[in-house]
Amino acid sequence: MIPLYGGAADARNEGHAGLYYDKFFNTWGEAWSLKNIGDRKPKQDWIAEIVKGKVGDAGLLSEYRSRIWQLVTARGGEVWVYQTEERLVTGTGLSNPVENGFVWHPTLGVPYVPGSSIKGLIGQENRETVLGSMKQVGRVVCLAAVPTVPIALEADVMTPHYSPWSEKHPPGDWRSPVPIPFLTVAPGAEFLLAVLPRTKNDREAVITSGKWLNDALTNTGAGAKTAVGYGRMRLVPEDKVPWLKALSQEAEKARKDRVEQQQLGQMDPLEREFVEIARQSTDPRIKRWVLLLKELERGRWPDPNQAKAVAWRVRADMEADGHWRPQTRSKNPAKDHAHQDTLLILKYLD
Repeated sequence: MIPLYGGAADARNEGHAGLYYDKFFNTWGEAWSLKNIGDRKPKQDWIAEIVKGKVGDAGLLSEYRSRIWQLVTARGGEVWVYQTEERLVTGTGLSNPVENGFVWHPTLGVPYVPGSSIKGLIGQENRETVLGSMKQVGRVVCLAAVPTVPIALEADVMTPHYSPWSEKHPPGDWRSPVPIPFLTVAPGAEFLLAVLPRTKNDREAVITSGKWLNDALTNTGAGAKTAVGYGRMRLVPEDKVPWLKALSQEAEKARKDRVEQQQLGQMDPLEREFVEIARQSTDPRIKRWVLLLKELERGRWPDPNQAKAVAWRVRADMEADGHWRPQTRSKNPAKDHAHQDTLLILKYLD
């Protein structure tokens, strides 16, 4: 009998993979032992259970990356997407039945790199003036690196050749190696990294931090075992990240809409009405004066003074469009549509 809650086996795919990995270990051997016995390998079996399929909820990760992007851009910070080129492992020193722990995001249930670790990657000499120290606050805030989409995990193995040993049993080549399995993030995982300025005057420090961070991730890597190549990442261009490109386009559209609304608010009421009428057409080939003329004929402006003002605007647009045709310039007034439109406007101008 294994002392686990009913339905715990479903938590791996339907719940928090990190909680499942840390709290529901269920591959104990005989007499609650973790030693390999024949084909039974408790630690490897447990890790194999975790690496089935991807971890993380696509919807939650999408919401998270959108919120972070909005927060960071609103504060004048920078957002980057990095992709792992090698395996990534963090939190190996944490307690776990398989000996090597793993860092899981507390709410999203995915592997991540804490913000403090991101700061620790940078080893520049003058880093304290930008990142801060025990004696002074930094000019930037480094957020945690979190996956943008569900990611795959892989099992790996380290093999210490001199364990266990002591003064009475010194290390030697004659000792049998004891493989220790551990969990890693598979190569090709995308992580969202972000840096915010501490104040509005620290924008330059954000750019500097971004350069330092890129150098650290591409040359050294994040997490543990970087000396053997783990954790190295490459920057993914924004145009290669569809969701990031879409957010940027939405933000730019929203900015233009705000500017346009401000401009409309400063316009004369009649001018603002002209703009709103022009927006009603989805066909760019239809001229604004055509729409205004139709509204004029429908009696949208019963006040004679307003109707005359609209007529003057229509006339100006028609002249600019080469459509203004007074009777004296028309060779065949009966079949000349431009001439007929001109007569309609003249009726309001008299």
